[in-house]
Amino acid sequence: MSEAPAIDPTASGTALILMGGMYLLMTDAQRAGRACPWCNTAVTAETDYDLGERHLERAGDIIHPVACRACTNQQAIRSHAHHCRTCTACAYGERCEDKLVLRRLALETRS
Repeated sequence: MSEAPAIDPTASGTALILMGGMYLLMTDAQRAGRACPWCNTAVTAETDYDLGERHLERAGDIIHPVACRACTNQQAIRSHAHHCRTCTACAYGERCEDKLVLRRLALETRS
């Protein structure tokens, strides 16, 4: 049986989910992608949502978080709202690919 192809975090929108300030609150398992960064449930890259590799210059570290479906949905909705408030293209009603990708992610992950 072949594995499902890996989902590109940039194309899926998960790389756009905001994680500012979470590094110090995360466990080693959360930083390594073995537990959801928000609810700390066990996750796998094959069944849950890869948030993409994050380079943390101030901490001098690289993390690769993976989130559960429920938290991905909640954070996609929050990131979409934040994006719409801060994006110049969105403010002028122009087409914004990031806005569309975050909205699609929120819709795909809802229960």
